[in-house]
Amino acid sequence: MVYYEMGQAGALAGLDPSVDTSGGWKLTTVTDQQKLDAFPSKYGVSPTMKFRHVPVSFGRMMVKIGFCQILTALDPGDFRPYCLPFLMGQRSNLSHVVGSNGAMDEPATQFGYVLRTHAFGKPDHIFLVAEVRLVANNSTPTYHVVVGDVVGRDNVASIRQKLGNPQDNVLNGWPVVIDPQMPKWTPKVWPNLASL
Repeated sequence: MVYYEMGQAGALAGLDPSVDTSGGWKLTTVTDQQKLDAFPSKYGVSPTMKFRHVPVSFGRMMVKIGFCQILTALDPGDFRPYCLPFLMGQRSNLSHVVGSNGAMDEPATQFGYVLRTHAFGKPDHIFLVAEVRLVANNSTPTYHVVVGDVVGRDNVASIRQKLGNPQDNVLNGWPVVIDPQMPKWTPKVWPNLASL
């Protein structure tokens, strides 16, 4: 299995949307070394592998999954979908809305995948972030997608109610105090989504 290791999404790191960090995305593989070692004796040939560097395709796939994850709890009209221009190809810098925890996580043997919806912000403005981990029962990265935001005290209250227990999935207050126990997508600065 082939994945990208990448840093935090630019929108959460305080980067301008024009700053493209996808050049630093690193291809990495998850390999079953035991099966790979047994392959030549079983089939009489050594395996060869080729990979294509396709960060745009991979990034758009993450945006699609993240957007759909948010839509499992919210209606399309509940939030401003910041990620849509990236999904539709109108904006090309996918590193602005897609990032990862920068490492391979330990296998979660009970799960084939992990999808989570998160929010952070103020009582009158929150941002929606989806966490995506594919093939989680292997050592794979956890990605995050900045999906959109919600503006207005009543709108935020409605979204928090729809998301369930806000203590479980909403970082309360701003600025967020960065600590090692916080999710890797925790923003370093207040995102500026007005530039789209």
